[in-house]
Amino acid sequence: MLALVVAVQVAVPLVAALQPPPTRLGWQMYSGLGNVPNIAMETADGTIESLDIREFAARPRPEIDWARYLPPVICDAHPEAVGGTLYLASEKVAFEC
Repeated sequence: MLALVVAVQVAVPLVAALQPPPTRLGWQMYSGLGNVPNIAMETADGTIESLDIREFAARPRPEIDWARYLPPVICDAHPEAVGGTLYLASEKVAFEC
């Protein structure tokens, strides 16, 4: 029984560690902020403004799907915004308000 418990405690993080970081339950879970976006907001007059992610999240976590959840929050918090771009580690996501 003890061998089974130890095997699970080693196997779960080992499998998770083989996934792209950061992965929940992996040893690299809190190793960095790899996928936290840089935000560029555009206003109606064409002005581009850089926004700080900490305006929207006290502790930005890399495993959150920022492209899905952040644009509506930006549009609600900044009524002057007409759209913008999220610059993630692996992609650039444009959005409209």
